[in-house]
Amino acid sequence: MNSQAGVAIHSSAFQRFVLPGLAFKAVVIGGGYATGREIAEFFLPAGPWGGIAAMGVATLIWCVVCAVTFVFARRLRERDYRSFFRALLARAVNADWLLLLTDVDGFYVPNGKTPRLLRTVRKLTPAMESLCNGTGKLGTGGMRSKLRAAKVASEAGVHVAIVNGRHERAIVGAVERKIGTYFPPARTKS
Repeated sequence: MNSQAGVAIHSSAFQRFVLPGLAFKAVVIGGGYATGREIAEFFLPAGPWGGIAAMGVATLIWCVVCAVTFVFARRLRERDYRSFFRALLARAVNADWLLLLTDVDGFYVPNGKTPRLLRTVRKLTPAMESLCNGTGKLGTGGMRSKLRAAKVASEAGVHVAIVNGRHERAIVGAVERKIGTYFPPARTKS
């Protein structure tokens, strides 16, 4: 392996894991550091070298948090934070149900001239995902992100429903499986 290849690998790892954490840290807490007050208050009481070490540790922690979040998001194939955190939260809190409220009645599939509401999805297939374009009226992600979040949560043993949040009995109707699209748990929770 030549030295150029080694530099490219090192540069790539830096760009993929460290740089996003640095940028994230700068955006999230950088504004407060601009005044200098927080640096003096939190890092300098340990002395100049202790302050520099503490800033390095804080940077390292944010780099790890950001890299782990990116790895999870990539594994879940999520590109919008709402669906990613819905799926992650449903797993973390050991939820029984995940209701994805939207502005449509559920997941529709082509059926001639009039699309048909799919009432139950036992297994999400790539063909079903391909029916979605990944965008919505109000943002990015659209139904595709909701389907992926539903897949992750149902694989974790969670009941999932995609339901119109404007329906007056959205929550009750979804849990009773009378409205929306229902995703049964793929396995029982242990």
